[in-house]
Amino acid sequence: MARHCGYCGSRGHNRRTCTLLTAQMNQELKDAVANRDWHLDKDTDQAATYSARAHRYAAAIARRTGTNPLTGEAAPKTSRGKRKCSYCLGLGHNRRTCEVYAKDKNIYREATRIARCDVKRRIEALGVGVGTLFVRRSHNTMKKEYSYGPRAFIIVGHKLSEYSYSSTGVHLLGMPPTNMFGDRALHGVYTTLSMLEINKRKLEEAREQGWEEDIARERAVSFAGTFEFSEDWLAAEEHTIDWAHIDMFSSGQPRLYSFINLENLEGQRHRIGPQHQTTLVHAAENLGYISQENSPS
Repeated sequence: MARHCGYCGSRGHNRRTCTLLTAQMNQELKDAVANRDWHLDKDTDQAATYSARAHRYAAAIARRTGTNPLTGEAAPKTSRGKRKCSYCLGLGHNRRTCEVYAKDKNIYREATRIARCDVKRRIEALGVGVGTLFVRRSHNTMKKEYSYGPRAFIIVGHKLSEYSYSSTGVHLLGMPPTNMFGDRALHGVYTTLSMLEINKRKLEEAREQGWEEDIARERAVSFAGTFEFSEDWLAAEEHTIDWAHIDMFSSGQPRLYSFINLENLEGQRHRIGPQHQTTLVHAAENLGYISQENSPS
């Protein structure tokens, strides 16, 4: 589609390259210079006004043509403003070269390492692995009629490879025992490590109260099997973290307060309560970004 000039209405050029507008501005400059000279000759107080007007038109023409018609000098190059980082909002650099961004990613990696080691500890303490049987309420997809209630599932997989510090939980894939070789996408369900821990605790409490049978139907769990953890995953090596799907480091996302607050811990230990992200604090402490005395106990 041909360009449409916003000044003369013609097609094939725009306002920036319109020769009619340039000619009009030259005429305005000529008139301003003539008026300036007349008022200078008459020694009136309007000469300065027309002189300023002439210089404004001359500067505008210089930006269009590259040469100032009053001075004959080349138009000065437009100096761009300092770059502004979309992450730390500082000036003079961008997200790619931001030292704060790189530091926060290092802290995140260390926090992920701590979190993954804790997941390994919890899984081993619970004794959960491939072959663990658990019960959860689910739709019955094995029959044509609709039904919803407690169903038995056997753990056949997990999403540990996707787990990082900001993950919502450790997700484990379960399959109905009657459909172990069926379509997993259709019949499989996910449970979490936290839910299995809760189920175990509830069963132990029920056993102590003598009403285990009443709760077993809803929360039964039988632990079996093991999971393997690679050294790279436990160490949170760079290639084991899917940075593209971590929102806090996505393009255009500014720095989160949880990172900013790491630099403001001194004198604020009374504000660090159960809701504070202590894993992030310990990660920053391990890397030497904050001192031991400024970290929560």
